[in-house]
Amino acid sequence: MSGRVSRRGAILIIIGVLAGAAYSSFVLDWVLRGFEGMSEVVSQLAAPGAPHATLSRMMDLLCAALVLVLLPYVGAAMPPRPMRTVVLISTLLFAVGAAAAAVVTAPCSEGTVCDSAADRSQSVLHNALSTASDVGLYIGMAAAWAATRRTGPGWFHRCAWWLFWGSGLVAGALMGLSVVADWPEWALATSQRLHIAGMSAWLVCLGMFASVQPDRASRAGGSP
Repeated sequence: MSGRVSRRGAILIIIGVLAGAAYSSFVLDWVLRGFEGMSEVVSQLAAPGAPHATLSRMMDLLCAALVLVLLPYVGAAMPPRPMRTVVLISTLLFAVGAAAAAVVTAPCSEGTVCDSAADRSQSVLHNALSTASDVGLYIGMAAAWAATRRTGPGWFHRCAWWLFWGSGLVAGALMGLSVVADWPEWALATSQRLHIAGMSAWLVCLGMFASVQPDRASRAGGSP
């Protein structure tokens, strides 16, 4: 990242860091539980009856609000090309989907029986909202890579590349395999946390990117 960071830029970096930390609230839940519960599916941490369900939901809502604050500044820093619109709309979808999934939570926490028709419907809706949110962020990540492929900044372009493939496709594929192959729950929980951690890292990257208006005459980037 080049250029001097202004006071406003420092605030945007802080917003990105806070948004990323809030989205990975499973770490806070883990600490509050005495370093237990990392084998549970993340969505169950916000379900009714979970020890810190309200906190988990509030963190997701906080993340969504902070991302909405960042979006105008991310748009201002993006090169003026069609991909900028894709980045903004996709990231907006992420924020709205994350907030909606925090309101429509998974119906049951770990160890609770969920077999009623209402529970199944709520579970389907929550999973759909979560999936739409995740896909939105990763589409925005890919669009950010495309938008900055020639103009840079190089660090941002490379982050988009590695996070998309690492936490997006690889961790996402492991999540899918753990469900299809009926692997132990800890396998799904671990791959899910890697997936979410990558999303959190991307939110930090967005805050850093938005913090300094780029000097397009001196920016340099390139494909990995």
